[in-house]
Amino acid sequence: MTRRTTLAPALRYTGYIENHSQGGSRMRPKRMIVRRISVKNLAAADMRQKEEPGV
Repeated sequence: MTRRTTLAPALRYTGYIENHSQGGSRMRPKRMIVRRISVKNLAAADMRQKEEPGV
């Protein structure tokens, strides 16, 4: 059931945080959102983001 989550939610998560971070509403900590998304997806997105600028 958790396999349903792919890279899509991970990419959505980064944009969601950035948009909300600018708003300044810290009612929902990152940890809460991280818990919703599988850690593997987050790690994959993180690695991809670090590789893109590095190239």
